[in-house]
Amino acid sequence: MSASERGGEPIKCTKPFLFIVFLVCLAGPVFAQGLHFEPVLDEPLDFSQVTNSSVYVAGNWKALDERSKLPGVSMSEITCSRKEMSCHELQGNLVVQGNMFTLVPGDVDYQIIRWTTEEIVATNIRGICKVLNSLKFDFKSKKVYFLQSLSEPVENLPKLSRDLCNATGQRLELRAQTMYWQGSTVK
Repeated sequence: MSASERGGEPIKCTKPFLFIVFLVCLAGPVFAQGLHFEPVLDEPLDFSQVTNSSVYVAGNWKALDERSKLPGVSMSEITCSRKEMSCHELQGNLVVQGNMFTLVPGDVDYQIIRWTTEEIVATNIRGICKVLNSLKFDFKSKKVYFLQSLSEPVENLPKLSRDLCNATGQRLELRAQTMYWQGSTVK
């Protein structure tokens, strides 16, 4: 059935999404062995499509500390427009739990709060915890960071919500796109 017969637009697949589908097809039969993924290369991000009016970067997120460790492969394509003062992130996340996995696509919008010759900072606030999610593009070091923090106190929330909110605090760096190999967690 064509897109016009379905009454909609053709489905668009981005590179991160297609790569994660490839990983699922490749790794699906062997997840029962308790595997995880390791990047083949860990290279700096490509800043060749960054100008004074727009930004395009694509890569894999890497945890900056143990608390921020990701449960699988996480890839993003981020575009920013100085004219619109906004950034848009397309995500593809392969989440692994034991011998099971799920593919989670997503997209997130950020409002740019600062765009200078040295950096771009874009933020949004989401969820019951009012989590402040920040993207920081550091032009000098040619790095992109994702940082999380609480934007307000959570004392008035129910205990379960408070406990979940207090786990907030991810710190990630976007690295160059790469292939992954399957490393075994079983020794």
